[in-house]
Amino acid sequence: MLPKFLYGSYKRYKSDTDRFTTWLVKAAQTCGYQKEFSQPTTNLGGGKKSKKKNKKKKENNEDNPSPIKYRISLAEFTSLAKQIATSGKAVQVPLAIIGIAQRAIGARKRCANWFSKHVTNNDEGHQYFITVFEEVLEILSPLSNKELDKLRADSSPKVDNNPTLEELANKFSLLETEELETDVDMTSNSQMTSKKEPQTQTFEVDEGEGNNEKEIDILSILFEVYCLFEDMHNIREFIQQIWADYKSGNTDLMSASITTNTACDLVRQITEECLASYPQYTEWIDLSQSLFATACYLRGEDPSYRERADDIYNIAAADVAEWSYVPMYQFLEALCRVLEPGCIPLYKPGHFGRYDPLQDRSKMSPAKKLEEDKIILLEIFPEFAILEQFDMNMPSQDEFTRGMRRMVKTREIPLWLAFATQVHLDIHHVLRENVSKGFQELRLAGLRTRKILDDHFQLSRSLPYPGTWPKRNDRGLEQIKEMIDFWITRDNLYEVKKHAAPVQSMDHQEFSFYERHPLVCGLLMFNVNLKMQEAGITFVNAWGTVVYLIYLLNAVQQTGVVTLNWPDMEKLIQFHGEERIFFGAKPKTVEDSYKKACLTMGVAPGAISFRGGTKRPDSLNHIISKSGPRGLKDTSIVSEVFKSRYCNNGSIDISVYNIEKLLNELTNADATTKAHRPRTGELLLQRQWEKSHKMSSLQLLAALRERLEDEENRLIFNYFGLHRRCIELLRSLRTELHDKLVQYNGPQYIENESQLPCIPLYVLLAAMNSGKAALQMGIKSVMTHSLMLTRSGNLMKEFLEKKGDVGCKELRAFCKRKEELEVQQQKEEDSPLYMFTLEELVDPTVMAYLTTFPGPLPKIR
Repeated sequence: MLPKFLYGSYKRYKSDTDRFTTWLVKAAQTCGYQKEFSQPTTNLGGGKKSKKKNKKKKENNEDNPSPIKYRISLAEFTSLAKQIATSGKAVQVPLAIIGIAQRAIGARKRCANWFSKHVTNNDEGHQYFITVFEEVLEILSPLSNKELDKLRADSSPKVDNNPTLEELANKFSLLETEELETDVDMTSNSQMTSKKEPQTQTFEVDEGEGNNEKEIDILSILFEVYCLFEDMHNIREFIQQIWADYKSGNTDLMSASITTNTACDLVRQITEECLASYPQYTEWIDLSQSLFATACYLRGEDPSYRERADDIYNIAAADVAEWSYVPMYQFLEALCRVLEPGCIPLYKPGHFGRYDPLQDRSKMSPAKKLEEDKIILLEIFPEFAILEQFDMNMPSQDEFTRGMRRMVKTREIPLWLAFATQVHLDIHHVLRENVSKGFQELRLAGLRTRKILDDHFQLSRSLPYPGTWPKRNDRGLEQIKEMIDFWITRDNLYEVKKHAAPVQSMDHQEFSFYERHPLVCGLLMFNVNLKMQEAGITFVNAWGTVVYLIYLLNAVQQTGVVTLNWPDMEKLIQFHGEERIFFGAKPKTVEDSYKKACLTMGVAPGAISFRGGTKRPDSLNHIISKSGPRGLKDTSIVSEVFKSRYCNNGSIDISVYNIEKLLNELTNADATTKAHRPRTGELLLQRQWEKSHKMSSLQLLAALRERLEDEENRLIFNYFGLHRRCIELLRSLRTELHDKLVQYNGPQYIENESQLPCIPLYVLLAAMNSGKAALQMGIKSVMTHSLMLTRSGNLMKEFLEKKGDVGCKELRAFCKRKEELEVQQQKEEDSPLYMFTLEELVDPTVMAYLTTFPGPLPKIR
């Protein structure tokens, strides 16, 4: 079921008309309107309830009684408006009231104009409603001049200096700010207030009085169904824009895929909720075909006419058919007819025609477009049958794939599947010849991850395992590698097809499923990157290599002994926050750095101390917390929301709890992460969510897309690579400072290399004691610094000049949102940087393969 805080166009229309009607009646009553209203139709808090439940809520009902709703005839609206306008009282119509009325009129107009190219004046349905509401607004317009003048004053110079009432109302209502979401009530001076006082009466429009009730019921059903399809159409257009942005490089594959699949999730819940309201329609196609037939008749077209024998509908009404998903149902129904138990529907490529993505679709006839769509679907359909019949559980599965697999099994064609099918085709229409780009990015992400893990295992063979990372933990990393090998570097679907039909008659291509399905590629890419992010954070926390070097870096920077710049560490601090890493703000002194570093390790600051004259430290095995260092923690709500969905094959329903957490994070987002790009729409959405905790599906998707795009560099950041460089630096520090470390701590200052991360603590401890000794000797000069700290800083500077920004180079190479990464290189250096980074991150034989893609993947050592 759709979360309650989300609303569609029909739900918003009903809310707008109810609120406008309530305001109009109460304003008229305040101005002396005396007519008695009909008996209430519903009690919003009523219904048959058990005595036990009624008894339990009796006290609450007495304190806050449910409002009684009355129905007001449309014919009565004009009288109510005239009573307000001629009463002589100082009534001012709030601009929000104009906005919600105009928005309701707009919904009706869009519906009327869709059904017919022109609306006749004697239309007793939509036009009657439109005429009455517009007449009421015209009567009330003199009472809203002050509000209109205020809006004119606030308008930008580009806006017409003398806009009409409709233009101003539309301008205001489209913003959908919190003023349109507040409850409307009347005070003694007829002003609108946002105080949420209990209302004992509310009013709704009775649109059927005076007309044929059966016709009104049909019209009401058609209008609600129209609103459903309008919402779906708007979401389709939003998705098309996302993939257009992906094609132009303005968004990344993971963000585009997750947003698109979330849209399909939403549409599934929207359609199921709407269609449940009309149990008399056993199949959604009945409603869809009724919508199509009505529109055809009103446009003077015969819905049953076929220009050609193989046409599946009247081509003259192609726009109406596509809008109501008639072609998608016909395609899917035809696919169901060819399915046979235990058989895979395989056929020779090109049997039904060849898809040419280089053709300009905008110049195609409707019949040619249908032919192209049919070929696109037939080319990918066998893979869905293989996945279902062999029960192959993909690591991440999109709604289109899930729906097609379910259709193969049950022969059911829900409306949301028709929508998902259309979205799949839309992605092809937008990307055209670039549709395989998604698979190329997925393949590259898989190869990069495999290389990272191979390098990690190679390094691990030269290091003892710390107690906080048992060797068995490597099994989780091996499973990631196995998943990549099974689902990305090998095409098991191709192997099934190759054995299911004679090779000589079936010219199948490897990875055709991924090349034709960028949506699932993006979800698999998210799966891989999220698992690597989680594993990387857990691993560096277990070792402590990153966090303790951050404290040493900060101490050197704060004392100023050496000027250090470590872009990779600064990026990591930005990801996880100073509050988490430093227990608050960055330490300002060496002593504070040492104390906080000890707390991060999980030990008291005095635990690492010198023993009498031998100056040996206490055994590190006894003083380090068994639970490991405090370390890093992923603070991304986005990852938390979608981890179960796309990494563990969790629930496909959109969790209200998780979405609310996501939106609350949007509201409380750190301003510094968005300073680079002001987002007026996002700010409006934040204000609306804070005020009303309601939003449209499109607003939710837009907010989700923004958050996902901001998460891209977090997901791609290479924690294992940073750990490897930290180990290299720590080894260099041990070699450089060995004499002093032995002098202060004895030859056993570390027992093995798993305790290399303790070296920064020894340096900080020595620097802190040097400062205390200088104070005891009366030396208070700010130029007094520890020799060990200075030597450490010099060595770190030399190291960081070569390898301090390797992680940022990776991000600049693989992330789409490069403006987030503070690129320092000149534009002409971007291409060499990219190739240089790839050579570092993938196997040499794979690098050669990438330069000749597509082609068979060489065997990886």
